[in-house]
Amino acid sequence: MLQIVQGMYFRPVPLTDTLHRGIFYTNLRAFREQTLTFVFGRLLPSTTFDGPRTFTVEAREQLEAQSPSGTLEVLAATSGDQLLDEVAAVVAFCTKATCVRDHDMARRLISAQQGEERNRRGPASLLRQTFDATVILTDEGVADLERFTRSLLGLQRKSYEAVIRAIRQIVDATLIVDEDAALAYTLMVAALESLGQASESEPAVWEDYDPSKRHRIDAATQGLDDVVRARIESAVLANEHHGLQRQFVAFVLDHVEPSFYRNEAVGAIRPIKTTELPNALRQAYSIRSRTVHALERLAREVWMAGDRADTALLDTGIVLSLEGLSRLSRHVVRRFVERAPQGVDSTFNYRSALPGIMPGRWAAQYWIGRAEGFNRDTAAEYFDGMLTYLIEGLSKRSETGLVDMSPVLESIEGTALGLSKREDRLAMAGIMTVWNTVAPPDRRRRLKPKLAKRFEADLAEPSMVSFAIGMVLGRPIEWSTEDMQLLSDARWKERLGNKPAPLPMRVDAALHILLADRLLHEGSKTKALGELGRAVETVPGLAPLIEFEQAIERGEDPVLNLGRFVLGEAEFIGAASTASHRPESDEGQPGEVRSD
Repeated sequence: MLQIVQGMYFRPVPLTDTLHRGIFYTNLRAFREQTLTFVFGRLLPSTTFDGPRTFTVEAREQLEAQSPSGTLEVLAATSGDQLLDEVAAVVAFCTKATCVRDHDMARRLISAQQGEERNRRGPASLLRQTFDATVILTDEGVADLERFTRSLLGLQRKSYEAVIRAIRQIVDATLIVDEDAALAYTLMVAALESLGQASESEPAVWEDYDPSKRHRIDAATQGLDDVVRARIESAVLANEHHGLQRQFVAFVLDHVEPSFYRNEAVGAIRPIKTTELPNALRQAYSIRSRTVHALERLAREVWMAGDRADTALLDTGIVLSLEGLSRLSRHVVRRFVERAPQGVDSTFNYRSALPGIMPGRWAAQYWIGRAEGFNRDTAAEYFDGMLTYLIEGLSKRSETGLVDMSPVLESIEGTALGLSKREDRLAMAGIMTVWNTVAPPDRRRRLKPKLAKRFEADLAEPSMVSFAIGMVLGRPIEWSTEDMQLLSDARWKERLGNKPAPLPMRVDAALHILLADRLLHEGSKTKALGELGRAVETVPGLAPLIEFEQAIERGEDPVLNLGRFVLGEAEFIGAASTASHRPESDEGQPGEVRSD
């Protein structure tokens, strides 16, 4: 948000103008308590001498007042919370001070006493300066904050987003060092790792791999030609967690400059040596992994010493302490900002990043009639949308249940015969069949004989499209139990995958209910209960269906009206036979509704 309001992504149109102010509690103290002006706005320090101080962050938010279509923008301003929080995070990051909204948090974190090391307790004993009673904001510090912020705001969008996320995470991590040291450590490592993901890294080489594992693989591949061995080594490196660790270590080392060991290390306690850093980074990444995956605690030596040193000694060697990792994180982020490309990203749509806006999917009736996005890959979504809205009409929850789909139908007529695979045509056949059944007679399509015969053949074999048509239009399902079992298993497996073809969930459940009914009549109660279990888990929490399942388990013989169930009615138990499925329509004819 901080970058967006600077205007670099705005068109030359009128802008809204909103001034946001927020009070933050801090240990920062500026000379002369004068108002400080920055590229993002102003900081107005308080004149408090005792306890946590306050400053007011003042930031101006500008947004385009006119939408790309020429109408007034719906969003004239945001709450300002994200903008002010980003400003406060940048201030805390650059000054290595505390800037929080909550007064109680500030009192808990910031040391109440000025003075020597022996007086330090709590967070102030873990990190240098960050929680000291007073952090002086010098003129040099003000100039540094302005320079850094200008560089940050000038980054290309991808780099900016990576940096602002890392900054906020590093600052948030410092606020919990005394509550959960392991989590604070992990968050700082993750912040650096995220920056590494946003930049290019050198590919891993075989010599970087764990020597013990490498020797075993080398022995196993001995005698193979060099090309085969190289392919095996590349595959191992690509799949190993070690590859992520190596990328992390390489990224950080690449962004550590001589100043880290020179002027920035002045005043540091036990600063890390350049020869110790690679192994310390590997251990830091391992700590992060063990914390995330095994919930291991951070070794006491890393955070309990209380001397605010950069390093600690473990059996595994020198490791970075919380203070050392904090200092390193700030150094790496600054180097990343200095090197990252500056400029405007022409592909970035700033509206997508505004707070308080959530993308949502249009209801089916608003898009199923549009052919712009229709093709063989999206046909299943259109079929699902058509059935979803039709069910609303059949159940009287919608006035019609139909929209004009002429453009989509024309696309089907023009492309379906050119598709050689049945699965590519199935959803199209379903759309056309449903339309020509429920649409008013004068709106139905007259298909070419070849296309009509092709669609009829496609739908003759068992498929979820054929089943859905039967359920919604009240047509009998005359397949064998074996065919239905195969379809049920295939559909369940498909739904466990990443991108199953969408269908109304009660249609999916109906397949399992109908198959369960068949199995019960054949005496296969165990298999029937398995199918009923699938049905219940397809529409979780549906009390009548759960009661139906429990009744079957008890050996009772309840009745479920499958037609009412598919139409989404609340009462579907005890009204009709499971095998009787024929939803009524506006005209009293099965499956036919009016279209506007």
